Amino acid sequence: MVEANGEVSASLDGRSGDRRVGSGRRRGEDHRTRSETLDWLERKSWLAWAVLLIVCGPWLFDVICPVIAFTSHEIVAKDANSVTVKIEGWKLRECVFLNVQSFSRVSDDAPKRDAMLYRVDSNSTGRSKPLGHIDAGTWKLWPTAGAHSMIVYATYSCDAGDWKANKLAEVAL
Repeated sequence: MVEANGEVSASLDGRSGDRRVGSGRRRGEDHRTRSETLDWLERKSWLAWAVLLIVCGPWLFDVICPVIAFTSHEIVAKDANSVTVKIEGWKLRECVFLNVQSFSRVSDDAPKRDAMLYRVDSNSTGRSKPLGHIDAGTWKLWPTAGAHSMIVYATYSCDAGDWKANKLAEVAL
């Protein structure tokens, strides 16, 4: 549509040839074409990355650098209602250990169910381990009846009270 001042603005049906952004402005104001607007956004892309980093940065750091990584587990014993597992891993961050939790999973789409666990190789002291390779212990998990896997998580307090849960093992039954 051609306005009284001779400028071409976008029509409502989108069929005009020169599409201008901001057709509702007063006469004499600067109008940008779509390509000029996209060029401006391209030049300011650092701003979008900065906002994304501020919003997603803490989550991304936890994914890249968890408290415990490269975990491995070995089934030591298994019976009709329990499984005993030895767990090892690498502690990468200096965080304070809070607790260990276990869950059973009946199917991939079903919610996790609370399960019981206790450490069988020694008493669970609840102390934090130093950085580096750690032996997380040998744990008995139950009940396993009806479950297709058992999951063990450790919870840590990091960075001024921010709690992190790390999966130590997921044992297929």
